[in-house]
Amino acid sequence: MHTIKLSKFIYFITAATSFICCSCANFGNYNKVPISLEDKRGYSYMQSGQYQKAIDTFTQIIAKSVDPYAYGYRGYAFSALGEYQKAIDDCSQAIRLDPWEPLHRSTRGYAYEMLGDHQKALDDFTQTIKVNPKDIVAYEYRGHINNELGKYQDGIKDYTEAIHIDPSRAADWDHLGFAQFQLGLYDQALESCNMAIKLSPLAGMYYYHRAKIYHTIKKHDLAEIDFQKATRLGFVPGKAH
Repeated sequence: MHTIKLSKFIYFITAATSFICCSCANFGNYNKVPISLEDKRGYSYMQSGQYQKAIDTFTQIIAKSVDPYAYGYRGYAFSALGEYQKAIDDCSQAIRLDPWEPLHRSTRGYAYEMLGDHQKALDDFTQTIKVNPKDIVAYEYRGHINNELGKYQDGIKDYTEAIHIDPSRAADWDHLGFAQFQLGLYDQALESCNMAIKLSPLAGMYYYHRAKIYHTIKKHDLAEIDFQKATRLGFVPGKAH
């Protein structure tokens, strides 16, 4: 039999992976299209993950002109390299210059969260959503923070909205199930985990999470099947995946 903690799911997707993977898909949604040669070069470095070169390039742009997007891009690059205070400083300057670009706030919100300032992170993601109500990354990350803080009802609202925007993201269903499980909404949590597995049938973590629900509602045979399935798929509890 498996020894498990019934009080919590294991949250294996790290904050950094969650933000960087999701926001890379949205990076091209910045409102400004690069025009100058330096803009294009820095933008290309960002897209290819060459963040230090991007920082150097946007630093040169900033030295020549007051450009909110250069600050925002550089802040994003600093954040990707784990230099969160520098990211906050750059994004704050970008916001002062252009308060209507939501990705400046998303990047700053992520940096605040990585430094442990949950409330400022929540505030930034909330403002991002006000500016762009369809920003799925902001809902996902705000939901992640709410779940981490034990504000599970708020987490449910955020992930439900994210799923409404795009129902094909298996991780959102899994995180929704996490919040539902924490509130004792086991039938709903089971439905969410089933959907996560349907969308990503080779993700062992989702079978493990469903097994915990089955174990909690005393369906031990089904729990054991899912535990074994998770193991066969290479999932190891306590190890980041």
